[in-house]
Amino acid sequence: MVHEAGHPEPWIIALSQAPSVHTAFDYGLRWGIEALFSDFKSRGFGLEDSQIRLPGRLDRLILVMALALFWAVSTGMWDAANRPTRAEKNPATPDPDATPDPSPPCSSGACGAFTPAFTA
Repeated sequence: MVHEAGHPEPWIIALSQAPSVHTAFDYGLRWGIEALFSDFKSRGFGLEDSQIRLPGRLDRLILVMALALFWAVSTGMWDAANRPTRAEKNPATPDPDATPDPSPPCSSGACGAFTPAFTA
C-alpha cells in the first residue's frame, strides 16, 4: 500500500514479490501502458479485429494508431485549454472547494516529486 501526500486514497496493489516503494511505483507506471493497450484493442481501435499477421504491416498499423491517438488527445487538450465551455466561462457558484486538483493526473513518483508514505 502506498499513500502519497496530496492524494485522498492509497494505492493498494497485490504484488508477486516482496513489496517496496520502488516496486509499487513500477506497477503504477505500468497502468499507463495498460490503458494504451486497451485503447488499441477492444476499447478503441480494435487491433485484434484487423487480422493482420505480417510483422511489418502490424508495425505500421500500430504507428498510425499511436499517431492518431496522440493527435486526438493533444487536440482535446488544446481545445479544453483554449475554448472553455459556457459553464467554465461563467461558473454558477465560485466555490474554491469545488475546484479540481490542478496537479497532474500521474503519480508524483512518475512526475518527479517523490515523497510517498509506504506501508507494507
